[in-house]
Amino acid sequence: MFGVVAGLAALARASHERAEAVMAFFAPALDWIQRWLPLFYVPSLIMLPLALRDIAGAAPWPAVSLHASAVRGRYAAVCKQAMRD
Repeated sequence: MFGVVAGLAALARASHERAEAVMAFFAPALDWIQRWLPLFYVPSLIMLPLALRDIAGAAPWPAVSLHASAVRGRYAAVCKQAMRD
């Protein structure tokens, strides 16, 4: 990571146009990461409603779907523990 930042800084000092070209080349990947970051890297119970806001049909029900997922998870954990004992 430090090498990438140092390389871009050196490239920007040498040629600003080339640094802009490198950034434009990686822009689609950065956009993809920014879009899906809340689903994969940040705790989902905090960021999932923000990600669901852009999905048609899911916007009115994020709290209900999150609650249903939590209830199903709790039920599965209790059942698994009951089978163990």
